[in-house]
Amino acid sequence: MCVILAGEREPDSTRLVHLPCEVSGNKYNMLAYINNFDISDNSVMVVPFPVSRNNKLPICMVGLTDMPGFVNFLKLFEYYRQSNSFGFKNSSDGLYSRESFQVYEIGNYNISVAHDIKVDDLESRIDWSKFSKPFDFNTRCNTLRDQHIYYPNYDWVYVIAQATKSVKDDGFCIVYPNCGADYFPIAHEYRDNTNNIYDIGFFTQKYNKINNNNNNNDNNNVNYNVQLYHFTDTDSTNVKIGPLNSVAYVTTDKTAIDKLIRTCNNKLIQGNNNVKYKLIIDTNKIKSCNFYKLDDNGQNRNIYLKT
Repeated sequence: MCVILAGEREPDSTRLVHLPCEVSGNKYNMLAYINNFDISDNSVMVVPFPVSRNNKLPICMVGLTDMPGFVNFLKLFEYYRQSNSFGFKNSSDGLYSRESFQVYEIGNYNISVAHDIKVDDLESRIDWSKFSKPFDFNTRCNTLRDQHIYYPNYDWVYVIAQATKSVKDDGFCIVYPNCGADYFPIAHEYRDNTNNIYDIGFFTQKYNKINNNNNNNDNNNVNYNVQLYHFTDTDSTNVKIGPLNSVAYVTTDKTAIDKLIRTCNNKLIQGNNNVKYKLIIDTNKIKSCNFYKLDDNGQNRNIYLKT
């Protein structure tokens, strides 16, 4: 879950990790996507990332295989959870070449970064010799057209990823220019009770229901099973995820934070312009980790935490 899937199964045990960082003196965010995946399903993931309008800075990638110990140190922050369970409740055109976007081998994944592109052109720009193409790809992308989830005040970069082998506690990191918000891509496809993908007409019906204050209807919701780790420069407690009612368990253990950062700091990362960059994370600026576990049924959405 947490992404648009071009297969039938959703990834298992998803973790999303946000870390503020710098690349070539520019303010960036790093989003690590970690899960278990069985490649027998031939699933292709499309993960959108927001960037500021007319952004010209590169998008970078790094595999978790290049950061040994990252997941093990990440698990330190789960020990601070209280024993009670918790979930959340509902909250009320560029010019480009027609060539396929380059495919990079990043750890155990093939990854392509589609930039300066509209959703309607995505299918024609993916190198399908490296990814498994579903027959209904365009229909599956309908969620990406939902501007209540993917805000129109941003430009969007689409990361296409497919595991090259079955993985466990593995994934990849996308390092993208800070757009004024810390972003967690938790949205995924709307499906009905028979596991069919909703068509675009569903969105009009869905938001008519919300506008009529019927947003508790189960048909508007999706099931979440994701853990979020938000590393930040604040040390406040009881941090909420925007309008959602899920409150973080906050860790300010500087030793644990420094151990995690050392696994990825100063690493060389691959830019989508074929240039290698150095990833810089200032440990002095990261004061805490807010840990959330979302395991409930709720409104399909992404999380944007303003910075």
